[in-house]
Amino acid sequence: AMWTSIDGEKWMQVWHSEEAYPDWSFGISDDQPIRFAKFGLTSPGIFHLDRIVFYGDLTSEKASN
Repeated sequence: AMWTSIDGEKWMQVWHSEEAYPDWSFGISDDQPIRFAKFGLTSPGIFHLDRIVFYGDLTSEKASN
């Protein structure tokens, strides 16, 4: 599963899967800015990651002021 947050305290789950596959590719909504992302399991199990790649625009808070 993937959770996102703007402040690192309140998290919203934005993606999950019931099955395990060797590769994943998915998109998330542009409705809310994301500053933090975390990945994990929603039930007991073993979680392996080889790599995570993010695509999108990087915008700092300072740049928007």
